Amino acid sequence: MASFILLRVSTPNQEIAGAIAEELVGKHLAASVHVTGPIDTTYWWKDRIHDGVEWQCEARTHESLECRVMQVIANLHPYEVPEIFSQKLQAITPEYEAWLTRYTTGKANS
Repeated sequence: MASFILLRVSTPNQEIAGAIAEELVGKHLAASVHVTGPIDTTYWWKDRIHDGVEWQCEARTHESLECRVMQVIANLHPYEVPEIFSQKLQAITPEYEAWLTRYTTGKANS
């Protein structure tokens, strides 16, 4: 089985989440990106507790593309320290693995 990951990032609004999704899928850096929200969030920032509303992206991609995906997100993200992390997919069906492989080439659409 190839190594695939689920990469997550929280964004301040739906527009930025959508832009990240379009860029990743359009460049074949992710086979798909789920955008969910709004979600309520509570977090520490600069020694204070903050409450806010965010949108989340979950990108399905090949582990070899992780650094490129993170760079695209960082370039589009307005936060000083965006929350970007990944989890390795432990078990996937052969059909889903084939689909992920087909659409995570890392090459932009022609």
